[in-house]
Amino acid sequence: MQLDINLDLKAKQELVMTPKLQMAVKILQYNSVELEEFINEQAKENPLLEIMENIEAGYNNSSYSGIKKEAINGSLTNVVKSK
Repeated sequence: MQLDINLDLKAKQELVMTPKLQMAVKILQYNSVELEEFINEQAKENPLLEIMENIEAGYNNSSYSGIKKEAINGSLTNVVKSK
């Protein structure tokens, strides 16, 4: 009587382009004019978004330590960190 024990282990690595990653790659390829058009379109589609004019002047004179715009699921959100 002979007993055989086998254990097979396979590893697989795969890169998945999620919708969020696809949007980020697309936005990073925009030039400044295309980026401004994209932001304006997103602001028109989403009434909760607000476009801040003269962001550099406002940033230097405000109490905010950082402002970051992020694309999430095809819409922009403002993430504001205060001091």
